[in-house]
Amino acid sequence: MRHFYLFVGAILTLGACGSSEDTDPVDTITDDTNDGACGDVSEHNVHVIISVTEDGVPAEGADVSLVEDAWHTPEKSWYGGVTDANGIIEFDAPNIVSVEECWGIALYYIATAQKGAELYGETDMNSSLYGAITDEDYLADVSLFPIELD
Repeated sequence: MRHFYLFVGAILTLGACGSSEDTDPVDTITDDTNDGACGDVSEHNVHVIISVTEDGVPAEGADVSLVEDAWHTPEKSWYGGVTDANGIIEFDAPNIVSVEECWGIALYYIATAQKGAELYGETDMNSSLYGAITDEDYLADVSLFPIELD
């Protein structure tokens, strides 16, 4: 149900915010029809570090992806790969969309982890990606807060 409300909010906001185009990852996309509902839209390359645990220990072999399902319709995902023996995965996520003053409204990023058909977990990535972009270090490291597979 949460995704439904985010989706409805995103649809209403998209009309005011405009849409993203493929551009140089640090370029700002200007929309003159914005009317102040959202800020500038830009895209960035971000390096992501995620840890995954199962029963509190590192989960080797979990498939990890970054997913955005409010701005992009249908959702957009970046497949990171499979966690190593320490339950860690590092990957580059190109063209991460940033919409000033619309994080959590027009944007909703999560990291998902799955191991086999039964085990799944996810974590919110908005804060980490927002920090990586605004700090201009382009590193979203959430490895201290592992995704727990249930």
